[in-house]
Amino acid sequence: MKTLITAALAAGLTAATASAEDLPCGNFAIGFDFTALDALTPILRGEGGEAAIDAALDLPSVQAIVRKQTQIHEDRSTSGRLREELVAWQAGTEADIEDPVYPFPDDETLDAMEAALTALRADPDALMAPACERLSAYVPAGYDTPLQSVFVMGVNSAGFAFGDPVLYIGFHRMHDDLPALELVLVHELYHGAQGAMRPVPEGLEEALSDTDWRALQYLNYGYLEGSATWVADPADFEGDGEMLAYFQERLARGVNERANLFTLFEASLYQLANDPTTDPLRHYFAGFTGEERNYNVGYIIAREIEANYGRERLAEVMRESPTVFYRLYAEAENRNGPELSDTFIGILDRIDAALAATGIDPVPGP
Repeated sequence: MKTLITAALAAGLTAATASAEDLPCGNFAIGFDFTALDALTPILRGEGGEAAIDAALDLPSVQAIVRKQTQIHEDRSTSGRLREELVAWQAGTEADIEDPVYPFPDDETLDAMEAALTALRADPDALMAPACERLSAYVPAGYDTPLQSVFVMGVNSAGFAFGDPVLYIGFHRMHDDLPALELVLVHELYHGAQGAMRPVPEGLEEALSDTDWRALQYLNYGYLEGSATWVADPADFEGDGEMLAYFQERLARGVNERANLFTLFEASLYQLANDPTTDPLRHYFAGFTGEERNYNVGYIIAREIEANYGRERLAEVMRESPTVFYRLYAEAENRNGPELSDTFIGILDRIDAALAATGIDPVPGP
């Protein structure tokens, strides 16, 4: 899939509005939020004084940066710490920050980001039209919850979401690689739709044993990331940027060693389901960060569900327990991928029985 916004940049678009309007996409709309970029860019260039920093820290989009960085830096990522680092950047002493928490871009990168953002604001359809077409094909029939795309910087992620219809794009990582930007935008928009359709049911965690809850969460992560990786399939995008090449090469490595990845996925699942002392974060980081091996496991499962049952059936999994995702794959007649072991199926059976015993719908609907 070729992105059209590259042509817009080449044409030297310079007109910009204060903010892009919500864009219609099928039965729902996609909004843009550039407040973090608008507030932080002048601060990083030494402008605005501490009043500008305090105003920026009041923005939800900037607080999302703090929240995201806690996944890596835990309690070191706080509003106070972000304020300290912004004060240093504003004073031009950022080189003196010891073990920085927030990877902000330098002046040259800020200039390039500003040019790319100007083009995006001038013609958002160039990016959003192909993104909307792909996304609309994979949401369940009747989906109508608005999605909000928030552009940020100062995070170690290209894109992220917190389980609701708001998604975040690390613009500093992809401003000069727009096919990669489109890929990550679609991936995160799909997470936004998943968050809208799959709210965490009240009381479910408390009703399950620790091991059942952890196993269910792991299965859910595999569904969420794998299906979003298939929807925004890196193999479908064209370009020569470094970020796109990174996504494509990582996918190719994963598909080539798929038997090993399925084995590793099952090993973590088994330990989470049977050892209450194991640290779930250790398994999450091993499978869903770095090489993000479990993205590839879920990608193969999603691919085979679509191939065997159709795209509409894959979309409907968004309304169902994550165990359905793995059962459909296991039961597919023409599956092109590793078989799920009896142990894996046994864990699915156990989780489904535990869910039924709670009387709580694991996917209660928006």
